[in-house]
Amino acid sequence: MQEFSPGLSIHSPTEAVLRPNEGLFRLLIESISDYAIILLDAEGVILTWGAGAERIEGYKSEEIVGKHFAVFYRREDIRHNKPRKLLEDAASAGRVNVEGWRLRKDGSKFWANVVITALRDQTGRLCGFGKVVRDATRRKRAEEDLRSLNEKLDERVHERTSQLAKSNRELRESLEQLHRLAARLQAVREDERTSIAREIHDDLGQALTAMKMDLVWIMQRLPGTEKALGTRAQSMLKVIDNAIVSVRRIATTLRPGMLDDIGLAAAIEWQAQDFQERSGIQCVLDIRAENLELDDGHATAVFRTFQETLTNVARHSGATRVTVKLKDTPRVLVLEIRDNGKGFDPEAEISKKSFGLLGMKERALLLGGTFEIKGEPGYGTTVTLRVPSQAGSKSASKSI
Repeated sequence: MQEFSPGLSIHSPTEAVLRPNEGLFRLLIESISDYAIILLDAEGVILTWGAGAERIEGYKSEEIVGKHFAVFYRREDIRHNKPRKLLEDAASAGRVNVEGWRLRKDGSKFWANVVITALRDQTGRLCGFGKVVRDATRRKRAEEDLRSLNEKLDERVHERTSQLAKSNRELRESLEQLHRLAARLQAVREDERTSIAREIHDDLGQALTAMKMDLVWIMQRLPGTEKALGTRAQSMLKVIDNAIVSVRRIATTLRPGMLDDIGLAAAIEWQAQDFQERSGIQCVLDIRAENLELDDGHATAVFRTFQETLTNVARHSGATRVTVKLKDTPRVLVLEIRDNGKGFDPEAEISKKSFGLLGMKERALLLGGTFEIKGEPGYGTTVTLRVPSQAGSKSASKSI
């Protein structure tokens, strides 16, 4: 193949395209160093070479002009006829834009961005190809580094996700164990309170009753002249009566017998009445669940929440009135206790490690329910317990 030169015959189809602007074209090729601009004949033989091509490919003009451009391709690319297919695609489509690894003179690889354009004369006959090559190795390396980094990141994310999933499973198992332990402790505590209440009521209560009966027997047999002894005996009788009342109150506080005998609604009525008498805070009841059929665990949890809330009202609220609503629906049993006291910030109280609030929340959680407390300084506090309902109800409203 003849080299491109001013003396090339006009009969060459490539010369027919290039001859009119040969000087400008050669100046363009030789002045651009960022790109390799190469002219190929219709068979892919190199016709021109410039500074950009020499910088990127490593060949001097006299070393490369006249050789087939396949010299830039790796053996596996040549084996798969990639150079020939690129020229065929360019001739068919007019232009192809491809990227891939190419070889320099020293055998090193570089990532090339290549545009091959088919050159045709006025009759449409293929005269050759224009090839523009840009060295994109830095970009390719950066992309590979980024891809490698992303792969490593994905591996780390997968690893961390697996670790977190494992930690979450272990945490859930630990929480389940803690809930089971809390439920067991609650049950043990209630059993112990019931046992202590029964012993106080049966043993101590009976002993005090027997002492009272004996003291009354003695008082009935005192001579009329023993006025001082009679006065002392009467004083002892009052002490015994007060002790009997205290024993009954302590036993009932530990475990109200009516909670087991006649149900939750009656136990709440009794507790509200006792609270009102002891604290002087008016307690208004709105009970719409008189015929509740709750198991021992549900009834105890609701009642203990009620007790704990009233205790907090008496200690902290400064309220003069408490409204209690108990409502049973087909799906949920709702206990709402609202006071007109000074209110408070629930989050601030919880941050102070209020074990009473935490205990009430835990009771609700163990029953599959929710415990909510809302308070605003100056506007009172509302406590709401919701637990799954177990039975229907009969409506009734009352006030003490």
